Amino acid sequence: MLPETLILGLILFQVFFSLAQWYFFRRTEYIYYAAYAITIGLYFFIKYRADVNSLLHVEGVQIYELFLDRSVVFIAFYFYIEFGKAFVNMNNTLPRLNKVVTGVGYGILAFALTNFIFTGLTHDALFQAIVYDIVAISLALFGICILYVLIKRNTILDRFLVLGSSMVIIGALLFVIIRIVKPSWSNQNTIIYFQVGVILELIFLNTGLLYKSKFTQDKVLASNKEKLKKLEENEKELISLQTMRHEISNELQMELGEGFSGIKLMTEMLKQRMGNEYSRELERISENSENLVQSMNEIVWSLNQSNDDLPAMLAYIREYAVNFLDQVHIICNVRLPEPIVNLRISGMVRRHIFLMIKEALNNIIKHANTKHVDIGFSIAEDFTIVISDHGKGIPESILHRSSGNGLNNMRMRAALLHGEMQISICSGTTIRFTIPLTTLYTTSNFKDG
Repeated sequence: MLPETLILGLILFQVFFSLAQWYFFRRTEYIYYAAYAITIGLYFFIKYRADVNSLLHVEGVQIYELFLDRSVVFIAFYFYIEFGKAFVNMNNTLPRLNKVVTGVGYGILAFALTNFIFTGLTHDALFQAIVYDIVAISLALFGICILYVLIKRNTILDRFLVLGSSMVIIGALLFVIIRIVKPSWSNQNTIIYFQVGVILELIFLNTGLLYKSKFTQDKVLASNKEKLKKLEENEKELISLQTMRHEISNELQMELGEGFSGIKLMTEMLKQRMGNEYSRELERISENSENLVQSMNEIVWSLNQSNDDLPAMLAYIREYAVNFLDQVHIICNVRLPEPIVNLRISGMVRRHIFLMIKEALNNIIKHANTKHVDIGFSIAEDFTIVISDHGKGIPESILHRSSGNGLNNMRMRAALLHGEMQISICSGTTIRFTIPLTTLYTTSNFKDG
């Protein structure tokens, strides 16, 4: 046998090294390898103690050794199998083989427990040794078959595992075979082969673990670089889109805006020239031009990225509501939250909110018969908009009509914003829109209604 301090010192170092690597990388193979190192170290510790100071002999066999070492070494093999599976990611790369290896691992644990119980119930040392040797040789042959599959696959991690496992298998086979062929030899003469195999396995597998750690770090760095590159590309694309929005809004305002305003101006000039004789069609041209100019201004507002925040949206809605209702001699009182949180809001969300309020104001002009309207905004758990007309209220026939009054459009837009609309009729009509705050933060998954 090798010096006890040498073999146990190397194994103890491996235990601490594996646990330290697990602490930094949190990969399960390090835990399994530490468990394997602990149990194989315990096996050699038992061997040293049994050879030096055995407490009891039965038919020349040391009971101290029989009760523990054979069970412990098979438990060590179980942990080594679990380590190997995790090391080469067998569950994902070789799922069928993984099931077989897992079954064999459970069989090894069952044999370790059975061997411990059996040696406590019988003193037939020869039969125990025969069973132990048969199982050990069978396990070695199974390991050779697994290594053959890994050799055929021939990845870098497979090579490390094959080299390390080969050392353990060769050492264990020499230990068992020489003990069978040379029964007169003591454990001190034969176990040295197994110890050398374990030391060589530690060297190869440590190198493999270091390589895998470096490979994983390089992979994470490459992934982070790729993500950073995509973020930079997305930022450039976002800047490009924002520039395009700005250019479109400018072109709409300059080209179409001037065209519609010119049509309206010429229509008004014709009406003045014709006096009371201008036709109804001319009046409709004037109204349609004015409506188109207003619609275009709304689109330009939604496209302008400088308005993509809550204060700008509330300022625009307040100005629009006051001017719009003032044209029909309705006083509009707008209550804003204090303070106004500077939330970033996408143009599409702003447009849905504006069009909901616009629909509500149109309904008030058509049906409420009122002189005073209150509009309140508040932010708590949700973003809430309350519009009260203090008029005669919406008739039940209109409230439940399937189309034509704008209510369905308002409900649809509220749903698109993952919110809801509620209507109450008491001293007029009150419409409450409730929109989750998360919707205000989100700039995707919205469609224009």
